[in-house]
Amino acid sequence: MMTGIKKKDGTKQPTSDVERLYSFFDVSLISLFLYTMFHPHLLLMKRGGRVIYGGKVGERSNILIKYFESINGITLMPSEYNTANWMVEMTTPAAEERLGQDFSVIYKNSKQYRDIEALIQQTSTPQTGSEPLHFSSTYSQTDFSQFRTCLWKQNLVYWRSP
Repeated sequence: MMTGIKKKDGTKQPTSDVERLYSFFDVSLISLFLYTMFHPHLLLMKRGGRVIYGGKVGERSNILIKYFESINGITLMPSEYNTANWMVEMTTPAAEERLGQDFSVIYKNSKQYRDIEALIQQTSTPQTGSEPLHFSSTYSQTDFSQFRTCLWKQNLVYWRSP
């Protein structure tokens, strides 16, 4: 829900920077953007949860940039431009419509996707001679421990409420 100043036509004018961003971009396009110093990977999804990019970002985002620039019709990223801004601009539904292509289909047909799928298959297959994991319980804590924790949390909520 967006707050803001109501215009004559009934629409609301955003009043904060975040609201301006939400009103400018279709933020539901990006469900998850994970890019940290320690895990330089990205999972970029569009509306409906379909993946349009998944994998390594590379030093200075070079892998990511090369992937998107390889798509016919995508504007090359200007030097000294913010990679995140460029990605948001290049992966909007309007960009898909302009190009007449579905980014999720492009990704599913890419070498990047095939490499990741191969890695998943390789790492999910147990080594020969290894035994399957077995846990004595479905939950990591006993029923009593879970009950005690829930009761403690409920107590906090009760006493914090006016």
